[in-house]
Amino acid sequence: MKNKMWIGVLLAMMVGIMLPLSGIAWAGDVVVIANKNAPDSTLSREDLKNIFLAKKSQWNSGGSINFAILTQGATHETFLKQYIQKTPSQFERHFRKLIFTGKGKAPTTMSSEKEMLAYVSSTEGAIGYVSFETNTSAVMVINVQ
Repeated sequence: MKNKMWIGVLLAMMVGIMLPLSGIAWAGDVVVIANKNAPDSTLSREDLKNIFLAKKSQWNSGGSINFAILTQGATHETFLKQYIQKTPSQFERHFRKLIFTGKGKAPTTMSSEKEMLAYVSSTEGAIGYVSFETNTSAVMVINVQ
């Protein structure tokens, strides 16, 4: 009886460890999207972070990157936590510093996921993010590794 209980506990722990590594998207997950003509369909986490911190302005295969962010909400917070490793206030401070020192400008902002999809689908070199549940047929989904 004790052996069966330990096996059950061990299996539950293994599932808990392996599921986050499996690439399965859960409710609340974020999908990185780009214009269908974007030259890269795969980005490293580091490249993605550098794009959204305004440290990288060219696609790996060439061409300018036009990144956009959501102004607020759960999708925005999840994206920042998952990929940028910053809170919304830390992210905002980062851009205030860039602007104040003359090293950057404010990111393009969208007030809704619908607006984000419209911007990314119609803007050459655009990249953004939406919730996993959003219909992304008009854009390219970026594989983040």
